[in-house]
Amino acid sequence: MDRYGVNQEERLMTKLQSLGCRILKENVYDHEYKIDFIINAFEGIARLVQVGVQLTLDADNLRKMSEFLKIQETHKIVPKAVYLELDSNLDIERSGAALVYSALVYYAFSRQYSNDTLVGLRIGSDGALEFFDLKRKLMDLRRLTGQPEGALLHGVIKKYNAQRGYGFIQGEDPKDSYFFHISSIQDETLTRQLELEQIGQHVTFRSLGIVRQDVTSPQATEVRLDLDFREELVEPRPQPQSQSQPPDLILDEEEDNRGNLL
Repeated sequence: MDRYGVNQEERLMTKLQSLGCRILKENVYDHEYKIDFIINAFEGIARLVQVGVQLTLDADNLRKMSEFLKIQETHKIVPKAVYLELDSNLDIERSGAALVYSALVYYAFSRQYSNDTLVGLRIGSDGALEFFDLKRKLMDLRRLTGQPEGALLHGVIKKYNAQRGYGFIQGEDPKDSYFFHISSIQDETLTRQLELEQIGQHVTFRSLGIVRQDVTSPQATEVRLDLDFREELVEPRPQPQSQSQPPDLILDEEEDNRGNLL
């Protein structure tokens, strides 16, 4: 989320707290579970139902929506989660936060959504409110944009900018290039390597197609190290030996030291 988005999130949280919400926020929620904050309790409601909120100002963002859905289906930390799309022109202080509050209360406690653990919620600049099914929305968007959920692809990471958190994967056809963001990495080893700006890894991934106007390459998601090449990446590095003494002399000294300890 950019600086403006972070500002909107902070303003929304502050206003929700003034309306009586108890809010939890930790970096790990966003980094590992794609949850910006958790509402732990609502003012005047004794029943406790935790609701996790992922806030975005980008309407119909395939990457964010897909990643949020995937994480919530496999690594759930709250009983109910909301993918919240807010229009950037919505007035948070005047009416926006109150609309969000009302919608979240309805989602958490109404019979209509009593069995639902995940939902999309969109609020326009005019206050128009719409709940939507995330899975169905993703299918519709992919159909409309001609971006069906791709098969597993293979490639090599050719570029990565650690400061900005994005890079490019060269596909099996050298002419094919796929954009990826660090949030699309689903492999801890690969994440650590990229943080050290190591590139050249063979990876598997899926394509979401072109989802950003400022990037002409298709978007890669679910990026992992390719198991067929993983061994090549973990070969032990040879330890440098001291140049001041021959290797045989070093070994002899180690044996002498062991003898002294005995």
